[in-house]
Amino acid sequence: MVAGEQEAVARQRERVDRDAEERDRAMRAQLWGGLSADHMPPDVAPAAAMLQMAADERPKRTSLLQEALGNGGGFTFHSLAPEADES
Repeated sequence: MVAGEQEAVARQRERVDRDAEERDRAMRAQLWGGLSADHMPPDVAPAAAMLQMAADERPKRTSLLQEALGNGGGFTFHSLAPEADES
């Protein structure tokens, strides 16, 4: 009986360890890797390079011509008027 309980505790401990490793992998996958020192221009401050990299990763608005040539079959309306409150 004691050996069976010890095996059950060992299996439980292994399961808890595997779950903790999976949570750790998922958390690490969400972390930003930063900017490699190899890609840093020599005359630019690291913070400025990182901010520029973050800005470059944001999606850009496509021009009407790019959208038309993309063969998406439609267009996106971008209003120039300020957004009205719907209250």
